[in-house]
Amino acid sequence: MNHIGSQKIETERLILRKYSADDAILLYRNWANDPDVFEFTRMLPHQNLDDTREFVERMMSGYGEPDYYRWVVALKERGEPIGVIGLVSVSEFDQVCSCGYSIGKPFWSKGYGTEALAALIRFAFIDVGYNRMEAYHSLRNMASGKVMEKAGMTNEGRAQQKYKSTQGFFEDCDIYGIIKDDFLASGHLIEMRDFFNTRAQTYNHYHLMHIGGGMESKDRIAFYLPEDTKSLIDFGIGTGLELKEILKRFPDIAVTGLDTAENMLAILRESYPGQNIELLCMSYFDFDFQEKRYDAAISVMTLHHYTHAVKLSLYRKIFAGICDNGVYIECDYMLSEFEYENPQELEEFYFSEYRRLKAEQKLEDGWEYHYDTPCTVANQINLLMEAGFKNVREVWRKGNTVTIIAVKG
Repeated sequence: MNHIGSQKIETERLILRKYSADDAILLYRNWANDPDVFEFTRMLPHQNLDDTREFVERMMSGYGEPDYYRWVVALKERGEPIGVIGLVSVSEFDQVCSCGYSIGKPFWSKGYGTEALAALIRFAFIDVGYNRMEAYHSLRNMASGKVMEKAGMTNEGRAQQKYKSTQGFFEDCDIYGIIKDDFLASGHLIEMRDFFNTRAQTYNHYHLMHIGGGMESKDRIAFYLPEDTKSLIDFGIGTGLELKEILKRFPDIAVTGLDTAENMLAILRESYPGQNIELLCMSYFDFDFQEKRYDAAISVMTLHHYTHAVKLSLYRKIFAGICDNGVYIECDYMLSEFEYENPQELEEFYFSEYRRLKAEQKLEDGWEYHYDTPCTVANQINLLMEAGFKNVREVWRKGNTVTIIAVKG
C-alpha cells in the first residue's frame, strides 16, 4: 500500500480536491441543504450555513493523515463544488476499501457521479495500491447503482437491512465491487509505469501463469548468450526473472538493467543482493547509449507494446551499443504463422484498437501506455535486419512466446 492522502484528481470536467473553508457557502447551496440528496443516507440535510461550515471543518481536520481520503467534487470550468466523494479502508491487510459519493440535485443526470467515481477507482488501484473497492446503495436508490455500473463496478448480490437511514428505515442494499485485475483489463489504458508498479507484488506469479513456456522462457535466455559474455544490458528488466540462470552461468557478469517501474526494481534488488547489477529507473528511450559498450543485450516480454517505428529506433541504438559479434536476444509475445491463419491481419487489428482507445480516452502522444500490440515474427526479424543485424533467426517458441537472436556481424 502507498498511502498518499487526498491528492488532487482531475477528469475531463471535474476536479476532486481537498475541502477548503471557502467551499462552505457553495456546498450549502448546491448540495448540503437538500433533503432529496440525503433521503437514503445516514446524514441529515444541513439546516443552515453553520452546519455546512462545521462539516467542512470536520472533513479538513483529517488531512494530516496519509490514509485519509476525502474530496470535494468541483466543476473544472468554474471551480464550483457540486458534491463530495471519499474512500475508507475496510481491511488494510486485504487491501480492500469502500467508497461513498453524493452529488447535488441540480447536477444529477449529467454523468458527474460516474465521472468522479471512475476517477476514484483509478486512484485507489493505481496510486494507492488497493486490490478491491466496494460500495453499496439502498434498493430505493437504484440510480446510485447505475452510477456504480457505469464506473465499472459489478453487482455482487444483496444485503438485507444493511444500515438504518435517517428516515428510520433499515435499508436493503445491493452490493457492488471491483478488483484491480478487472479494472486493468477493462480497456482503460494505463501509463506503462503505473501498470507495472501496481502489479509488482503479484507479477512473478501471474505473469508466468499467462505466458507460453512459463519460467522456461526466462531460463533459456542464459543458454543463448555467447560463452565470453562479460557485460549485458537488459531492457525491461522488471523483477529480474531471467537473471537467475544468467548469473548461474556467468557469476561475474556486469548487468545494466532498465525499467520504468521502481516497485519492480525494488523486488529485484532484494532478490539479487551483492551482484554486479546497475539498475536505472528510466525509459529505454531516455537511456544514453554508448557505442560498443556491451557484449550482449536482451529484452524479455517487454517490447510488445510498441510500434514498428519505435522498435526500429530502439533496435538501431542497441545495434550501436553492443560490441562487434555481440548478440541481441528478444523473447516476447509475437504472432506466428504456426498459431494464426493470418498473423499480419491480427497485428494490424491490435494496432488499430490501440489507436482507437487512445483517441476515445483523449490520451496524449509521447506517453507510454500499457496495451499489447504484438508484431508478427516476420516483422520482428525484418525490423532487426533493417536496424543493421545480419544474422537474425527464431530459435525457440512455445505458443505465442518466441525467442529471436540477432547477431551483430
